[in-house]
Amino acid sequence: MQKLFSNWFGTPSWSVQSVPINNKQTIVQNESCPQCGMTYRKFLEEGKFNCPTCYETFKEQLPQVLKRLHNGATEHIGKVPGSINESYQTKRQIEALRQDMKVAVEEERFEDAANIRDQVRLLEQKLQMGGEERDEH
Repeated sequence: MQKLFSNWFGTPSWSVQSVPINNKQTIVQNESCPQCGMTYRKFLEEGKFNCPTCYETFKEQLPQVLKRLHNGATEHIGKVPGSINESYQTKRQIEALRQDMKVAVEEERFEDAANIRDQVRLLEQKLQMGGEERDEH
C-alpha cells in the first residue's frame, strides 16, 4: 500500500532523499489525530485512517488524495451499467432541458421555451420507444 501511495503522490516529503519545501508541509506531516494519534505520514503508509476523527483532522489534505485517486475529481459519481446508461443519460438531458425551459419562461423568452419544450417531447418519445424496444426482446 505504501508503494501505491508513494507512486501517486511522489516521494513523500518525510523521505530522506527529499527536503521539505516549507515549514507548513513539515507541520502537516507531524500533525496527529487527537483521538487515535494517527499521523498523515502513517495514513500515506497504510492507506487508511484509524478513526472518524482522522477525517476531520486531515480534511485539508484529503482533496489532493481524492484528486489522485479519482483522476482529478474530488466527488465520486459512480457508474451506471451499460444497458441502462443510454436511458439514464436521456433522462438527465430531459431534466437539464426542463431547467433551461424554466429559466427561459422566467426571462420571458417564450420562443426559446417552446423550442426547448419540443426538444423535451422528442427525447421523451425516444425514451418511450427505447423502453418498448427493450421489452420486445
